Amino acid sequence: MGLLFELEYNKGMMAEEIIRYAEECRDFERNEYISEVFFGAYEHITELDDVIEKHSHGWRKDRMSGVSLAIMRLSAYEILFCDSIPDSVSINEAVELAKTYDDEAAASFINGILNAIMKEKNADCTKE
Repeated sequence: MGLLFELEYNKGMMAEEIIRYAEECRDFERNEYISEVFFGAYEHITELDDVIEKHSHGWRKDRMSGVSLAIMRLSAYEILFCDSIPDSVSINEAVELAKTYDDEAAASFINGILNAIMKEKNADCTKE
């Protein structure tokens, strides 16, 4: 989540530069999960932002806090692209991150958007 937050505020930096900066300037160690999710979210950021805005009912991403956006990008990526992580676990973790790093209102907002994304994904799966 922290790397995705950094990405939002360092728009000129490439993903690998964000990782290098975190390794050099923070107590950060890359692992397989972080690499998969961060680079995956980076690669699909436009798609993730579109689906987040679609379910945010009138809230554009530029009106959302950077923390909320980073949390939703992370969880939306897990929901849409990581079959090994149960959707409910991803959403629950996102809500807990929001409670820790944002506020209670953000946690409810994030929960609603991510549940809508999950429901849409599951509806699309039953159509196939």
